[in-house]
Amino acid sequence: MCLQVKLGGGPDVVEVLSGWKPDAAETRGAGQHATDDPMVQQMNIIRGYIRQAQDARRWDEVGMLEQNLRELQQEYWDHDHDQLQS
Repeated sequence: MCLQVKLGGGPDVVEVLSGWKPDAAETRGAGQHATDDPMVQQMNIIRGYIRQAQDARRWDEVGMLEQNLRELQQEYWDHDHDQLQS
């Protein structure tokens, strides 16, 4: 899908290409049988999105998703570590 936008009345046309998004149906249920922890489920979903982005050669999205996964993993570890100390 491509959207063309005319700017200012001049002859210039800017094309805005539709963005990529992962198929949620492919990741539905990923890892849910292994755990009820929503953070673990979310990390598994993101892993599925990373695989889809790699298959689609969407390297910017891969990087962003990997960063998001690292942040979730760090948050999960911090949360788990805090509970152990309590």
